Amino acid sequence: PPSQLSVESYYKTAEQIEFAVNGAYSTLQTSNMYQNWYVLAEIPSDNTTNNLSGSVTDQDEFDKFYIRTTNPFLANFWNESYKGINKCNMVLAKIDGVTMENSRKEQLTKEVKFLRGLMYFNLVRIFGGVPLVTSTIQITEAYGIARSTLAETYDQIIKDLTDAESLPASYTGNDVGRATSGAAKALLGAAYMAMKDYPKGEAKLAEVVSSGQYLLLENDPGSLNSAGYERIFDPTNHNHKESVFDVQFKKGGFGEGSNFANNFAPE
Repeated sequence: PPSQLSVESYYKTAEQIEFAVNGAYSTLQTSNMYQNWYVLAEIPSDNTTNNLSGSVTDQDEFDKFYIRTTNPFLANFWNESYKGINKCNMVLAKIDGVTMENSRKEQLTKEVKFLRGLMYFNLVRIFGGVPLVTSTIQITEAYGIARSTLAETYDQIIKDLTDAESLPASYTGNDVGRATSGAAKALLGAAYMAMKDYPKGEAKLAEVVSSGQYLLLENDPGSLNSAGYERIFDPTNHNHKESVFDVQFKKGGFGEGSNFANNFAPE
């Protein structure tokens, strides 16, 4: 159809590759990824809770640990994660065939490896070992990909994040919010910690601290207050110096906003 782009006709120019990388980032914005991440990661803890009513029973399963295999939050998170991984794999498969500056090509390659590592890190913490897909495949091929072990999944995460470590330390203008070397190292450190490889995790996280790129937001001078903590969540203070990596949202139409305020507003 003339209103749709095909894989065969796309991924031909540097601009199209840029758009494709942005598309991989956009997966993080979706309701099935980070907008509902609190259901999988926070409701099972004591950090937050849900009001048991209507469709919220799907969330209550995470609170009380009686999760059905058909729980839509699990299924949707799984599907969205592999959509994002597929977007990353598509960029990696096509980028070498596009004429563009080598330094830019290398940077975009590392950015999607960071994203793929992040998505697999989230998957492995929810499901354990998962099927590893690191190239573009056909649907029929997918049926033959078995579940990898926990160790194999972490090995792939470590590989992707190690490749991404040499990303730029920071950005300016419209590029602010892209994956940085600090983000890759922080995630790599978190992955080592999850693997219980504490010496490597501590060393990698120490690199992030010693880089000087990140600092805690200070409280106001004078008596004890929580001003610094409050500024972390100030909607006018995005991508501040305490932020290592943030999913990017933008208020006002076009599906770019976050619904967190609605989810956590008092009833």
